[in-house]
Amino acid sequence: MVHFIAGNRPYRDAGKVTTLRRRTSSQDDARHAPSMNRAELIALASPPCHDCGAPVQRVEMQWHLDEEANWRAGPYFMVCGDGHRVLVLPLV
Repeated sequence: MVHFIAGNRPYRDAGKVTTLRRRTSSQDDARHAPSMNRAELIALASPPCHDCGAPVQRVEMQWHLDEEANWRAGPYFMVCGDGHRVLVLPLV
């Protein structure tokens, strides 16, 4: 289980993920935040693959030399479990 404590520093215990929240007056009965396993967290937090709809598992980043011979990051690719690589485009 991963608990998020002050400073958002996680610690692990038994493969579950738990986030600790401040209790409000309406949550006095709640003792623990809901928990989920790693696969559920990845499916919830990951965008879907543009090709197959599976959750993206990682982002690959490449490095290249620019015109002034400086190393720059990019391009970036989202990769799903089936190996589809989708180019990440800037919003601007």
